[in-house]
Amino acid sequence: DERFRRPSVEDIDLGYRITRAGGRIAIDPDLNGKHLKRWTFTSSIVSDVRDRGVPWTQLIHRYGGLTTDLNLAWGLRLSVVSAYLFLGLTAAGVVDPRAWWALPLPVAALVGLNLPYYQYFLRIRGPWFAARVVAAHFIHHLSNGVSFVAGKAILVLQQRFGITTRWTLPPDAA
Repeated sequence: DERFRRPSVEDIDLGYRITRAGGRIAIDPDLNGKHLKRWTFTSSIVSDVRDRGVPWTQLIHRYGGLTTDLNLAWGLRLSVVSAYLFLGLTAAGVVDPRAWWALPLPVAALVGLNLPYYQYFLRIRGPWFAARVVAAHFIHHLSNGVSFVAGKAILVLQQRFGITTRWTLPPDAA
């Protein structure tokens, strides 16, 4: 969809439009694709927020609100909460070190909620790699929280005040 200024969520938009029109999307496991990108730590975070999370939040609201499809399952939402709880407890621990005693709780929640994902990396690449995946996934969940808040703010600016930004999605194609 060439209305999108940057590669972002045009694939998700297409899926929403197809299903809204009564179509079905079939997955063919024999088809494989690869993103031809060179990722850095910073570019992956920027892409997660700017190119995926912020526009996806706007699409979620455009097509009927939060569901549990794609990456919106309850376990993933709770992972975002766990990541922010960890940050909050860390900050609280600066003021009162007793808060640090609770830090294992959000870590256990995050690991428990995503255990099959982490077990996969443990199995194929070992404990050191899996531990780094958990840390990167933690940052990913923090990025998701930022994305949702920013995307919702952009949506409110557009819907309530008629203000568009360069991050406002193009109008619905339907």
